[in-house]
Formats: sequence, structure tokens, C-alpha cells
Amino acid sequence: MSKLYDVLTKQGIQCSGFITEEVRSGGRRIGFDVVTMDGHKGQLARICDSTDAPGSSKRHCKVGQYSVNILSFEQTALPTLQPQGKDKGRSSTIYFVDEIGRMELFSQNFIQAVRKVLSKPDITVVATIPVPKGRPIPFVEELRNGDYSVIFEDDLLQQFGTDVACVVAFNHTRINDKRFKVPQLVHEMNSDK
Repeated sequence: MSKLYDVLTKQGIQCSGFITEEVRSGGRRIGFDVVTMDGHKGQLARICDSTDAPGSSKRHCKVGQYSVNILSFEQTALPTLQPQGKDKGRSSTIYFVDEIGRMELFSQNFIQAVRKVLSKPDITVVATIPVPKGRPIPFVEELRNGDYSVIFEDDLLQQFGTDVACVVAFNHTRINDKRFKVPQLVHEMNSDK
């Protein structure tokens, strides 16, 4: 996602969004942070504190051993999905969303923001979604099966051994615009690995 962002911004294309990074301590993954394309960072999830006993008054949204910090996630990620400054009223920005997974989907505000971005004419969203396994995630399946979605699943699995797929969702009017050939750029970048 970061490489693609660099390629597109060097071409003068306006980009916004966020990526998710692992947080490690002592060689061990302890959580995840959301990092905006302009460098702001916020906590997404951390390993649950063992002092939070089951049935305590704290309500946690959990995925496995991780407790999700919805407030921090929303404060960091959601502004990146809003038109900013010179882009207000236009749809030329490419939005990066890494990722749309179980942790992020605890936020109804996030789901609404992604839906709003995708409903705009001529929009491009480059997002990562989980590879299907286990019980399907309805919103992820909706994106995966969207009329204007392009999925790069096999390429990513073979090249990087990752458990996420890249989805590029566009409005149909942008597909023929040469400046927005994101699927070709993703494929070329994967081929260079």
C-alpha cells in the first residue's frame, strides 16, 4: 500500500487514507496501529490486559487476544476518508484503506464512511480485505463481490504469503481513465518482487 501510494503521488495524483502497522515489543507483536498517509498514528488494538477480568465493567471489542480501541481508530482513520481542502466537491482522490477487517468493522462510523466514499461518482478505493476463511464477514463479502471491484488475491498470496487480499473498487466511469490504472500498477509492483 505504501509503495502504491508513493507511485501515485509522484504522478501527481491526490491520495488519502491509512495503513495498519504491527506494533512489536521485545520481538513480540503486541498490537496494531493505524498510520495515516500523512504520518499521524493512532492505536487500533493491543493485547488484552490480563487484569481485565471476565465480567468486569469495561466493555471490550475483541478479536482473538486483541482488544480494539474504537475511539482511537475512528479519530485517526475517519478524517482520511473525508474530502479535504482542494478536493472538496471533487472525486479525484484515491483512498487507501488498510484494512477492512474484523477489528475495523467494530466501528459503525467506519462502515458508514467507507460506504459514503464508495457511493461517490468516479471514486477509487484501494483496500485490503481478509482472504475468505471461516465464517464470512458480510461487509467484506459485499466489497469482494462488488460490480466494480477488482481483487488481487492470488498474486498477493503467492508473492508475499499474506492473509489479506487487495481490492480496488471504482465507479465504472473511472475504469477507462489512464491516470487511474491502479490494478495495472498493483500487478506490475507484484511482478517486480
